Amino acid sequence: MEPISSNKLAVSNSIPKTEICKNSLLADSIINTKFPIYFKYSKKRKTHAVAQHKIYQGQDIFVEKASCYTIKHNFLTKFCHSCGSLISPSKSKPRKCENSAVKQEGVDIDSLETENILPHNEFCCAECKTSYCSNRCRLEDLKIHEIECGIVQKINSPSFPRGINHTRARFVIRYLIKAKLQDKDESLEISGEKQTPLRYIDYMTTNLETYDGYWMKQALSELGHINSIIPKDINFDFIKLKEIYCIYQASSIDFCSTSDSEGTIFSGLFPLSSLFLKHSCNPNTVFYGNNKGQLVFRSLTEIQEGELITTSYISLYQSRELRRRELHLKRNIWCNCKRCKEPFEISCDSLLDGILCKECHKGIMTIFKTLPPTIKNTDSSFSKSDTDEDDDDDDEPYFIYRCNLCKKIEDSEPIKDILKASNNLYESIMILLKEKSFKLAIKGFEDIIFKYKSASILSPYSHTIINSMINLVYCYQRTNQPILALSNCRVVVFNLDESKVFPRNWPDLSKLRITLGKLFVQVANERYEKLPNSSKEIVKMYYKLAIESFQLALEELSVSFGPSHIITNQVRALLEICKSSNPVYLNNSTHKPENDRFVKPIAKMTTVTGQKSIKGFNLKPKGLVNQPPPTTNT
Repeated sequence: MEPISSNKLAVSNSIPKTEICKNSLLADSIINTKFPIYFKYSKKRKTHAVAQHKIYQGQDIFVEKASCYTIKHNFLTKFCHSCGSLISPSKSKPRKCENSAVKQEGVDIDSLETENILPHNEFCCAECKTSYCSNRCRLEDLKIHEIECGIVQKINSPSFPRGINHTRARFVIRYLIKAKLQDKDESLEISGEKQTPLRYIDYMTTNLETYDGYWMKQALSELGHINSIIPKDINFDFIKLKEIYCIYQASSIDFCSTSDSEGTIFSGLFPLSSLFLKHSCNPNTVFYGNNKGQLVFRSLTEIQEGELITTSYISLYQSRELRRRELHLKRNIWCNCKRCKEPFEISCDSLLDGILCKECHKGIMTIFKTLPPTIKNTDSSFSKSDTDEDDDDDDEPYFIYRCNLCKKIEDSEPIKDILKASNNLYESIMILLKEKSFKLAIKGFEDIIFKYKSASILSPYSHTIINSMINLVYCYQRTNQPILALSNCRVVVFNLDESKVFPRNWPDLSKLRITLGKLFVQVANERYEKLPNSSKEIVKMYYKLAIESFQLALEELSVSFGPSHIITNQVRALLEICKSSNPVYLNNSTHKPENDRFVKPIAKMTTVTGQKSIKGFNLKPKGLVNQPPPTTNT
């Protein structure tokens, strides 16, 4: 796909002198004695961070606690508002937030928690439905919640206008309350345990000019409704609040993933991370959020002394144009990182928008710049001085596609039409997936594969093909089709490894390896139940492949998330269970369990709700990709 011209969307480099002085003073005022990075400012890079010394892979290099964050609206009654822990349902009545024992001064939080003044899992506010997992979490949030409770009640009432983003509204309310309660003289000493002072949000760019009129009209309408329910003792500037709205829209980070597929729990602002840790499509760090409201940044590879610290705030497996467009629309950034500057013909981005060559059917058509063909016309009566074109237009680049094997050249317009049609089809099917119409989504994604991959139009590494197959894995799991999910997941993991698009130890690929290992175990267990006498060797092979997949995921996650992260511990447990179970088939032992029954260690963990398939595994499955034969190579 032809990249967007930087002349059309490039961000202006002219920055007011007041902003330069302000950001320079900010970098100088940061007190950092804990983390191995320098916070700096320069005219070329603006605010940025560099390594103080050599940093090894898998090392914590920065931790920031959000200045302000809130729980997402759809998780309001399911997870703890303070720590994000899952709240088990309780039949007891919720308690009111006004508790006489709580309001006493000098009350020890630890003593109240051990005394069990309130029953466990019943710490839910009766008025605004805000839930907490323990008395300790409720007390830690009490000072803000006492002011917030009445406002949230009005937002949740049926009389409040519909169509308002409740998560964004709750964040703004929390921001106003914290601004009233904050200590204005608080210094910025980085430790990772204390919240970044709220006033440092003022250093973040607002980018008011980048938002269209419709969004700004909706934002002003929401602010007007919030203004009508805010108590009079909370003073705020309406213009300042509009800037906070824009900052939240552009720079908010969702964090703390759940154990299920529902997504992240919290949303908040991290001023230092957004200002100093720059985006790159080939980053050297990765971050994750925890239930303490912190972002933890870890090194993916070795970082040399003085090297720029970079991370990624978007999905990396998409075309260069889509990445730049997303960054420009959301963060007002024109990405000029090493990956985005690399010529298309030698960049991994050529695979993501690749079209298979019609001549050799093996090579990939990659885009590159050239000059337009010159046409000599001696009969023309016009000269350069007679036209409105400038002299610079003669050197305007012209994009063509060329096969990387047979060097066949094609015009860019037909290929651009194919890419545009495939992207539009993919986006329309994603709407069905968001509506949880899994059967219709499966049919749509399969149509994309048959139309563009099986017909040898798009390359197997195309971001449209890969993302369609990833979504198919999810849909097949939800509709209880593990064989088809396994087949697609194996192809996706293999192609992602081959493409080299992700940096080393990138967690997105590690999570796909975990899914692949679970599917291997699930299919092996179900296959043995159907055909116990003829599938022992295949079951043995599938368990070995599951162990290999879990081992690779464990090695990568130990670097990206750390050896003590909850996901790393889960993978370690899965790996140990696979190794310790089924000794007859894994270790070639002469010992046989009683009645030679097969042990199913993690079938319960990978079981998908719904009725089991009644088809035997000796039948050829219907679907997109046939199940590949078991091999030792993943």
